Amino acid sequence: MNYRRLALPIALLTFGVALLQGCLFIPTFNKVQEGENVTKKIGDSGSRKPIRFNRATRADVERVFGPPNYASADGLRVAYSWRVLEGVWVMPLCFAVEDQRGQRAAVLTFDDGGVLRSMGVVKVSNDFMHATRIESALPRDLRPKPIFPAPQPSPPPSSGNDVPPPPPGSRYDTTPSP
Repeated sequence: MNYRRLALPIALLTFGVALLQGCLFIPTFNKVQEGENVTKKIGDSGSRKPIRFNRATRADVERVFGPPNYASADGLRVAYSWRVLEGVWVMPLCFAVEDQRGQRAAVLTFDDGGVLRSMGVVKVSNDFMHATRIESALPRDLRPKPIFPAPQPSPPPSSGNDVPPPPPGSRYDTTPSP
């Protein structure tokens, strides 16, 4: 049987069924849109990747990836997150095209000596009607790490005697004239 003769009719039939359905999903295979997929730079202890399990320290991880997006209070778990484009919804009957996005996070676990021991990947997918946040899928002990350092406490208020007087002038003079 000649399969080349069947290729065009099968393709047209498939496309026609997709049009009747109303929506067609075209995958983009998790193309990174924002951030960095850090999992590509992490490998086992015998790999050539820059970060290796049972060898890399927390300082090595921060040197390669920068400060983490999320961290536990004790610092033994950190997470790096990134956004991906999962695919595109084509809705020809509505004359619309909509992106389907998702978020990913690599959760890195360190031992008490600060050596990287394991990694897990958390995935959250948005449908084209509802957006979800990666925080809903992260372990509860991981919280966003502040981008800026915490503000320093201000000095205690003075007794009020060291407040300078207002400058002289008609606008500032509140004493009654004689």
